[in-house]
Amino acid sequence: MKAIVFYESKHGNTEAIAEAIVRGMKDGGIEDVLLMKLKTADEEDFKDRQLWVVGSPTHWGSTGFRLKTLLVNALKYEGEGKKAAVFDTRYQDMNRGSADKLVRIMAKWNVPVITEPEHFTVQTIRGPLVEGEEKRAEEYGRKIAKAALSA
Repeated sequence: MKAIVFYESKHGNTEAIAEAIVRGMKDGGIEDVLLMKLKTADEEDFKDRQLWVVGSPTHWGSTGFRLKTLLVNALKYEGEGKKAAVFDTRYQDMNRGSADKLVRIMAKWNVPVITEPEHFTVQTIRGPLVEGEEKRAEEYGRKIAKAALSA
């Protein structure tokens, strides 16, 4: 199985989580994982990737416009038959985050989200991550791999 972990990161927190998720996915048995940051990604990066893991920092309770736009374009042309997992970074006391929006986008395009969305906590807008979050992200990566390989 080929996977892509696609993310946006402004201050490096979501990037650190994405990297930890990739480590967990590889540890869980998915060797071919492409890690792509929004700034360098395009729709072609999603081609031939059966599993899409998408993450974003939370912007005013949702995800950023550029990430949503690229994701929807990729879903439009490459989304059929794919599986997904989603995650976000946010403050501890936020009720909603970007992962909730990402789940709705996937549902609109009939792409099943194979794990519960995961939320990772930052101390302030610039970080750092709360202690233990990178370890939790590695565990989430293993959980994603297990769900993807057994589905």
